[in-house]
Amino acid sequence: MQTYRKNNDVDRPASIVLFAATLLNTALAFSNSLLFPVNSTIASVAQLAITAAAIAVAVLRRPQLPLSFWIACACLGVFALLASIWNELNSKHYYDLMVIPIFIIFGSVIRQFPFKAFKLIIAAVGVICFLDAFLVGLYTTLFNPLSFFRNTRVWVSDQLASGSDEMGLYLGANRGGGSFFGFLTDHRIGGPFLEPLSLGYFAVVACMFFAVWFRHYPWQRAGAFAACLVLALLADSRVPSAMIILFFGLSCLQSHIRMAWSAWGPAIVLVAAFFFYMMSDGRLAESETPRRIAITFDVVTSTNIFELFSGALNVSRFGDSGILYLVYAATLPGMLLCLYLFSGVLSSTRLTPPILPLMASIYITTTALFGGAFLSIKTSALLGIMLGAASVGAVRSKSKARSMRKQPAPFSQPGYKPDLGAVGQQATN
Repeated sequence: MQTYRKNNDVDRPASIVLFAATLLNTALAFSNSLLFPVNSTIASVAQLAITAAAIAVAVLRRPQLPLSFWIACACLGVFALLASIWNELNSKHYYDLMVIPIFIIFGSVIRQFPFKAFKLIIAAVGVICFLDAFLVGLYTTLFNPLSFFRNTRVWVSDQLASGSDEMGLYLGANRGGGSFFGFLTDHRIGGPFLEPLSLGYFAVVACMFFAVWFRHYPWQRAGAFAACLVLALLADSRVPSAMIILFFGLSCLQSHIRMAWSAWGPAIVLVAAFFFYMMSDGRLAESETPRRIAITFDVVTSTNIFELFSGALNVSRFGDSGILYLVYAATLPGMLLCLYLFSGVLSSTRLTPPILPLMASIYITTTALFGGAFLSIKTSALLGIMLGAASVGAVRSKSKARSMRKQPAPFSQPGYKPDLGAVGQQATN
C-alpha cells in the first residue's frame, strides 16, 4: 500500500517551533496579565528553549546547506570575536547574530513548510488585531502590553513610573497627531505582537511567503497581499507598507527574476538610503523617517575608518540603528556579511525561488536602518524557517503542492534516496 504525500505534509516539530516562536510574547503577556508575573528571566528562558528545540531537531536531522552558508557562519563568528576585543559584548549580541542562521538551518531540515501552523498564526493575528482595534479594554485585560514590557524590558521600566498609562498599551501604540495614513485614530495596532512595528514586520515577512505560495493564483495573491497591507496600515507602519507594495510588484514579475539579483539588494538599499539622507534635513527633518535614517549615516560619516571597520563605536543609540548595532557586534565586514547571511542569499540553492532572497535582502537591509527589531524571534523565526525550507525545495507554490500530494511519497519507500536534480526540475515548475 502506497503512502501519499498528504500523510507527510505536517512536520510537527516545525509547526510547534514556528507557532511557539511567533506567538511567544502573546503567550507570555497573557500569563503575565492573568496567570502569574513574567520577568525578563522567564522570557529569556522561554526564548532560549524554543531556539534550543530548533537546534536539537536540526542536529538530529543533519542539515545540508551550501558550503557558502557554513563558511559565512564561521567568518561571522570570527568577526564577533574580533569585535569583542574593542567592545563589551554580552550574550544578547551573540544570540542576535545567531538567531536567523539557526532558524535557516532548522528550516532546511523540515519536509514541508508548516503551512497549517502558518494559517493558524494568521487567524490568531487577525482575531487579536480585531480586539486591539475595536475592543481595547478586553485586549489590555488579556495581554496588557505595557505591564509585560515593564516587567521584561529594563529600558521601559526605567521610563515609566509604577501605574503609569492605565490603558495598558505599549508606549509606541499611540502616535501624537493621529495616524500618518489619516483613516485611523492615534491608536496604532500591535495585535499579538504587542507593539506596532513587529506587526508591520510580520506582515512583510508573511507577504514573502504568499508571493511564492500564490505564484500561479494572481487574484488570491493580490488578496493575500492586500490583507498584509491592511495589517501594516493598522500598525501605521510606513516602511513596511511601502515594502509590501514593492514586493507585490516584484511578485507579478517573479518569472523574470534571477537569483543573482539578490546580491544587489543590500547595496541598492544602502545607496538609496544614503542619497535620501544627503537630500533630507537629517535629524532636523520634520518627518520621522529621515530622522531615523540619519542616526546611522550621521555616525558613519563622522567616524574614522579604523573605528568604523573595527566596530569600536562610541554610540549610545544602537536601538535606533540595526546597522550600527551589527557593526558594534561584528565589525563593518561582519555587518555586511550579516545582511547577506540573514536574507538567505548565502543559503540559496537551485531549489530556492529567486524572489525570496531578493525580497529578504531588501527587507533585512531596510529594517536594519530603523533598529534591531528585525532580529526579534517573533519575525526572525518565520523568516529563517521560510528561507531554510526554500533552500531544500520545501517551499512550493500552491499548485505544485497540490500536484505533489497526489503522488506517492518516495521517501516512504524502502531504500529511497533523494534525487536533487529531479526535485530541482519540479521546483522550477
